[in-house]
Amino acid sequence: HVFVRALKAVVACPGGFGANREMRSLHDPRLYNLTTTNNPAASTGEVLVMMQDIGADVTGMDHIQCNPGCPPGRKLRVNMFSWPQNMIMVGFDGKRFIAEDSRRDQMRDAILALPKQTAFCIQDDYGQSLNNVGHQKDNLKGLETGDAWRADTLEELAKKAGIDPANLVKTVEEYNKGCEAGHDAGGKKPNNLRKIEKAPYWAGYAGMSVHHTMGGVVINTDTQVIDRHGQIIPGLHAVGEVTGGIHGSNRLGGNAIADIFTFGRLTGIAIANGK
Repeated sequence: HVFVRALKAVVACPGGFGANREMRSLHDPRLYNLTTTNNPAASTGEVLVMMQDIGADVTGMDHIQCNPGCPPGRKLRVNMFSWPQNMIMVGFDGKRFIAEDSRRDQMRDAILALPKQTAFCIQDDYGQSLNNVGHQKDNLKGLETGDAWRADTLEELAKKAGIDPANLVKTVEEYNKGCEAGHDAGGKKPNNLRKIEKAPYWAGYAGMSVHHTMGGVVINTDTQVIDRHGQIIPGLHAVGEVTGGIHGSNRLGGNAIADIFTFGRLTGIAIANGK
C-alpha cells in the first residue's frame, strides 16, 4: 500500500461502476448478464463505496446508460449502428421495434425487452461502406466469429442470422416505401431515412452493453462532496462519472470532454480558493 497525505484536498475521479456486475445489477437487475464498453479494470466502483462509507450522499444510481454492443454470451462488438440513417433494427421475428434514432435510454429499454435481450442491425452494402474503417474491420471479423452475416438476398441473410425471412423482407419493403415517401411508420426522423437496397446485405448483432453510470455522489457547484445530511465533507471533491445528478437520466454522447474541462477547472479554482 502507498499512503499519501493530502495537505489541501482529495479529488476523487475514478470513473463509474459500469464494469462492476454486482453493483450495477443491484440498481438495475436487467443489466447483470450484459457486457460493458468499460475497461474491466476500471469503472468498478470501489472509490464510490469508500465515499459512501464516510457519509457521502448518492443520487441517480439506477440511471445506467447502455449502448448497442454484443449480446449476452458474445465477445465481439460489431458496429452497424453508429449512423441510424444507414440501418434498421429488428428482432428475431424480423420486425422493427423502435425508431432507430431514439434516445439511448429508450433504445436500452426496448432491446432489453426483446427475447434474449438481442436485436439485429440490418444494412445494405452502401450503408456498410459509410461506416468508419475500424467498424468495417470489426464487421468483417464478425463474419468469421458468427457475430455478423452477409448475403446477396434478404431471405438468405435472414436464414444465416436466424431471423424470420418473410418478415424481414416485408419489413425492409415497408421501410423503403417510407423512405420514398419521406415518412417512416416506425417513427424515424425524415433526415435519417435512407433506403436499404444495394446488395450484398449485412446483419449484425446489437445487444446492449453497459456504457455509463449517471449515478454517483452528490456534489455542489464547487465539486465538494455532500453528505447525507446536506453538509460539505471537508477537503473532499469529486468529478466525472463518480458523481450523480449531472446528466440526469440520459447522458448525451460526447459529454465526457465537456466534463473534463468544466469540472477540472471548477475543482482547481475551488481548491486554490481553499474550499
